[in-house]
Amino acid sequence: ESLVVSKLNSVSGFRKVIVNCTCMQDLQKFVSAYEKTDKRYIFRCAASLVKELGHITDHSYLDKEDCINEGLGGLIIVGSHVNKTKEQLEYLKENYKNLEWVEFNQHEILNGMLEQETIRCTNIVNNLLQNNKLVVLATRRDRVDFPSEDKEKQLEMATQISFALTNVLKQLTQRPRFLITKGGITSSDTLTNGLNVKMAFVLGQIEQNVGVIRCVDDCKFEDLPVVIFPGNVGDKTTLYNVVKKLT
Repeated sequence: ESLVVSKLNSVSGFRKVIVNCTCMQDLQKFVSAYEKTDKRYIFRCAASLVKELGHITDHSYLDKEDCINEGLGGLIIVGSHVNKTKEQLEYLKENYKNLEWVEFNQHEILNGMLEQETIRCTNIVNNLLQNNKLVVLATRRDRVDFPSEDKEKQLEMATQISFALTNVLKQLTQRPRFLITKGGITSSDTLTNGLNVKMAFVLGQIEQNVGVIRCVDDCKFEDLPVVIFPGNVGDKTTLYNVVKKLT
C-alpha cells in the first residue's frame, strides 16, 4: 500500500496513472491507498471505482421505479463507434421494434454544415419526444475521413462533431423521461455541454458497469436520470436490456 501511495503522490502536471486491477480486492486496496494521498485526481473510470470511493454497500441493480420520473418518451444518444456498440445497436434494432431512429450525419462537417445538421436533428427529436416516442439519436456509422493529416486539427474536428451532436440535447425544449448516453466522450460532452451539469447524484448501476446518475442544481433538465453507458461495456444484449428495463 505504501508503494501505491508513494507512486500517486509523485504524479504532477496532469501525468496519467493506469490502475490495473484484476478483481474487486485489487480495487479496494487501491482506494485504501488513494485515501492516504495528499493530492487531487481526475478519474476516468467505470461504476465500480465510484462505488468503492463512496464506500457504497452492495445492492441489487436499479429498476424502472428507481430511475424514472416526469417527462415524455426517452432518448438514447450514441456517439461511440467501437465494434461492441455496433453489435449492441444492431441487436437493439432487431429486437426492440418501438424505436424511432434519427441519424446525425457528422460528415456534414466537411461541408461546413454541422450547425444546420444539429438544428435538423433537434427539430425531429423534439417532435418525437412530444409524441411520447423512444428515440435513438446516433451518429452515422461510417467514420469521417478528415482531409487534414494534422493530428491536432483532426482532434479539433472530432471535438466539433461531439459538441454538435450533444447540442441537439442542449437545444431540446421537450424533456425526456430518461436519457441513455453511449460512449465515453459522448457521455462527458452530454453532461457538460448538452445538460450543463455541475453536480449529480450517483444512483447505482442498472447493469454491470453501467451507472445511472440524477442531475441536480442548475442543469438543463433537473432530476433527469442519465444512464452512462461506455462504448465497450457489456455484451450485445446489454443495451437492449437497459432499454427494456426503463420502458
